[in-house]
Amino acid sequence: MSQREPGAVEQPKAARAAAVKVVAAWIALPLSLLSTGGSSAWWEAWVYCAVVLVPMTIFVAYVTKRDPEFIARRTRLREKERTQRRVVGWGAPVLLAAWVIPGLDHRFGWSHPPAAAVIAALAVTLGAYLVILRVFVENRWAGAPLRLTRTSKSSQQDRTPSCGTRCTRARRSCSWRRRSRSDRGGP
Repeated sequence: MSQREPGAVEQPKAARAAAVKVVAAWIALPLSLLSTGGSSAWWEAWVYCAVVLVPMTIFVAYVTKRDPEFIARRTRLREKERTQRRVVGWGAPVLLAAWVIPGLDHRFGWSHPPAAAVIAALAVTLGAYLVILRVFVENRWAGAPLRLTRTSKSSQQDRTPSCGTRCTRARRSCSWRRRSRSDRGGP
């Protein structure tokens, strides 16, 4: 019988939860923008939805197949520190405002940015979003609280800094690499 980490979410359950969240995002984001904007003929909202939702969907599908543990870990992410919960608490209304205010701006005509500025802003948004997703692909622990787990003694001995010296806080340029068998004196 396998031992699981306390409170761990089963990977298939986490994958289903991620799929439900993706579908909800495909409904909620356009609905919030277009309902407050008062028109479905608002091209900027449709392009913004595509800029955010298409990469998100591709990323979730990719990570679900490549690293299902990442999805499971992210779905059980809950802030434990009081300060962190406050930041999330303040962030939720800001996120809601970011979805509602542009729609109200479109509906009431508060601003009239040139199309080139809108396209540039959408390109920057897409670029920044792709960088964030790339960070998650490259660093599967990004944004998640680190949890200590038991590791074997041999796995600890197999890792050494690439510079060959012990890394300290003052020496942050060292990067870790896995030692080859010949480095360890093996066959």
